Amino acid sequence: MTQVTIQDSKKQTAKNSKLVRGMIIGAVIGGAVAMLDSNTRKKVTKGATGLKDSTVGIVQNVKDNPGEVKNQFVSQFNTAKNTLESAIRDAQNIYESLNNGVFKKLNEAASTSQEAFENVKEAAEDVKEVGGKVAEAGSELTEPLSSETEKTTSSISTDNFESSVPSQSNRSKDSANL
Repeated sequence: MTQVTIQDSKKQTAKNSKLVRGMIIGAVIGGAVAMLDSNTRKKVTKGATGLKDSTVGIVQNVKDNPGEVKNQFVSQFNTAKNTLESAIRDAQNIYESLNNGVFKKLNEAASTSQEAFENVKEAAEDVKEVGGKVAEAGSELTEPLSSETEKTTSSISTDNFESSVPSQSNRSKDSANL
């Protein structure tokens, strides 16, 4: 596995070097083609001359007033240092605010969520128990009745039925008497 990684790394390095080489060649060719235009040549010449003049001016200023240039650099450095220190203090305040505020609240929420999850698990177990009891009660209701209970129930119901409803033979006698 390490050999594969090393080989991949070498291939990647070779590709990157080809890329850089191609970019440099492209820039040189592009610059050469741009120099074919006379306006571009004039702009490049003016830019190079301006760069040369400003560089000479800076060097001359350093030679003439080394103390003043040094003081300017020190002043700029101190200003940058103060700005950076202020940014670091602000970043520390933000970090502390996040630690004390947001992350603390997130940790509290995580523990509360864990407690809620445990409560839900317990409730699910309780619901399972209740469901088991309901299923047991349902199966007790659907069990077939014993034969003695059936006989007693059927004789009671037929006796009541015969006594309350006149039979067919009684009806025919009643109709004959009319």
